[in-house]
Amino acid sequence: MTRIDFYVTHDTATDAAARLACRIAEKAYRQQLPTHIHTRSQQQAQLVDQLLWSFRSESFIPHELSDDFLDPTSLALDLPPVTVGSKEPGQREIEVVINLADAVPLYFSRHNRLAEIIDGNGKAAGRERYKFYKDRGYELNTHNL
Repeated sequence: MTRIDFYVTHDTATDAAARLACRIAEKAYRQQLPTHIHTRSQQQAQLVDQLLWSFRSESFIPHELSDDFLDPTSLALDLPPVTVGSKEPGQREIEVVINLADAVPLYFSRHNRLAEIIDGNGKAAGRERYKFYKDRGYELNTHNL
């Protein structure tokens, strides 16, 4: 069963959730866990793409935007350890999905871990996602940051 972790920050900056997603992606990358950051839009994916280059001056996280080249039915390509996009990441092996969208990613249960990001502006949508997973019997872990 997919492990679901909620990461809650009270930060209300417009890029707070995206910065937190970068931190989680960096940790997954260091643990050699293939990761996909699921965004609500291509615009948000581009923001995350830029942040992955700049959120910490001493880190480098190999990544690519995936919406332009990943077909959900395609087989794994030679992709970087982290992909970012608003669409399903395809059949490639992914260990961690980081959700920045307001809705539950429909494909989340195909992967071992899901990190739900809740910032100071997204608590209502976060509560709905929490209820969705809880009603389906998932064990939920919450990390208040």
